Amino acid sequence: MKKKILSMILSACTVFMLLPVITFADTTPNISIEGKDVYCRNASYSFSFEIPEGIKSFSAGYEFEYIGVGKIPLKQNGNTYTAIVNTSEASEDEQSFKVYVFMETENDAFRVEKTIALKDHSGGIATCSTKAHCETCGNEYGEYDEDTHNIKHVNAKAPTLFEEGNIEYWTCTGCHKIYSDKDGKNEISDVMIDKLPPEIIKGNGQVVKVGDKKALSFTSSADFNEFKYVIVDEEELGLDNYTVQQGSTIVTLNADYVSTLALGKHTITIGSERGEASAEFEVSEFEPVNEDEAEEETKKEDKKTETNTSVIGNAGLWMSLMFTSLDAMGIGLVLNKKRKNK
Repeated sequence: MKKKILSMILSACTVFMLLPVITFADTTPNISIEGKDVYCRNASYSFSFEIPEGIKSFSAGYEFEYIGVGKIPLKQNGNTYTAIVNTSEASEDEQSFKVYVFMETENDAFRVEKTIALKDHSGGIATCSTKAHCETCGNEYGEYDEDTHNIKHVNAKAPTLFEEGNIEYWTCTGCHKIYSDKDGKNEISDVMIDKLPPEIIKGNGQVVKVGDKKALSFTSSADFNEFKYVIVDEEELGLDNYTVQQGSTIVTLNADYVSTLALGKHTITIGSERGEASAEFEVSEFEPVNEDEAEEETKKEDKKTETNTSVIGNAGLWMSLMFTSLDAMGIGLVLNKKRKNK
């Protein structure tokens, strides 16, 4: 009986050995979660993944040791999905957290996860106007550094009649504070230098014949909007005696007023917010000489003298040639007379 049973077992084993071998392939979908392995607290961690074919449904979520789990909204771009976890909810005791993707096929369900270590913000440089930027997440953190500036040098500039100047200084392009030193230690406030006091830049030294009704114009370098008054010989004039216009400040004494001025030199002063500009002019008993006409007349006289000198020079040359010719003729006659006497 024992032999019979043993024979049956051997036969069965032989049959099983002859059956084709069946292998069961791993049907877990190949999904990789892309994201940093270390990230900061108080930041927004982003990760992404792609969904392969054959997935019926899927979702994503996070898992913290102390605050638990939760699902995350997904943003789709083609076949790639992105999710963001706000790590600011994590307590200081949390050293890491997980993100996962849960998927279902027709026959099974799968979960793929990734563990991310948590750290504090670090790196970056704080300045007077910006906080440090974390080298891991890029977020600002910490406090401003009032002693760290982005210093720019500004050269000294001399003032002119028309533009203000400034002393040499340094300024921070971040907080815009101004310093007298390149290290940004000594803060100052006033670096500008006022324009030079106004001057009469046109009209000084004019001459007009006594009694002539001729308007006289004088130009001050002061800005037109700074104009205040006009004084002639220490007496402030009324608006009916002059006009004023831009460019920079042009004051014109009316012809009727000029005709009333006494013989001699006079002083006009144009007052402005930056000071006074003065010039002299003269009322003469003689007709004033027009400098341009006088210069032209001088040129004509010089040309006439040059022409006369040239003519006289040429006449002398001709006289010299004539006497030389007469001398030659005289020598010739003497020589001929001597030949005849021989």
